[in-house]
Amino acid sequence: MVDSVGRDVIKESLRTRDKAEAISRFTIRHAQSLAEWERHRTHLTAIPRRLSQKECVALAGKLRNVWIAAADDEPGSELVWAAAMADDIRARVGQGSLMVGEAGVLDSLENRFGPLLDSTLFNEGVVVDQPTRNKLLPLVEKAMHEANRINLMKAGGDYSEDEEASKYPAWKGVPSAEPPRTGNDPKPTMMDLFADWEKLHRQQGKSEKTVTDFRQKVAHFHEFVGGCAAKNLTRQQQR
Repeated sequence: MVDSVGRDVIKESLRTRDKAEAISRFTIRHAQSLAEWERHRTHLTAIPRRLSQKECVALAGKLRNVWIAAADDEPGSELVWAAAMADDIRARVGQGSLMVGEAGVLDSLENRFGPLLDSTLFNEGVVVDQPTRNKLLPLVEKAMHEANRINLMKAGGDYSEDEEASKYPAWKGVPSAEPPRTGNDPKPTMMDLFADWEKLHRQQGKSEKTVTDFRQKVAHFHEFVGGCAAKNLTRQQQR
């Protein structure tokens, strides 16, 4: 874990001396940190994939539910959630980005919601392609804005039923794209060979960061060649 994180102790200031405000900020940061730690515990082997519209909406809904649940008992200050909603709107219209048009909006959404989306994807063991990410970011913004509004209501004492929750389909996860490798398989794929290398690498006690970096590169190449057996790669594919 230390190799992956880079430090053995992590400290972070809540940037306030007010006790009530600190509790409110801790609620939000605690939810973020849980997802971040899960990211380091999860070793990704998934191949980047394109999710359907339904899967994207379901994943945004899952993040929405986690965010609401994290603040259910102690939602904290209304000011925190009101400020969060204002930040959502600024990101939605592209503020905070030097780009203009659709690119500026995506860049702004990436800056605000990218880390949360990454944590959710890591937590689910899913790697998505860029078109899917571009589709997910506006859906995550909408879901998180709803979540912040609900948490604002709870902070003000309103625990009314969440009537919008039903529009989100259940997230069922994405099945692994890697077929199980059998002992009779004479033609291992690039990912099979990487799994053998990873096992040896870990036995030698080397850096976890190296394993993570190489896994991403090999997974992209594996997808590029269509998952064919390593021995069947052509010279053109290897260039």
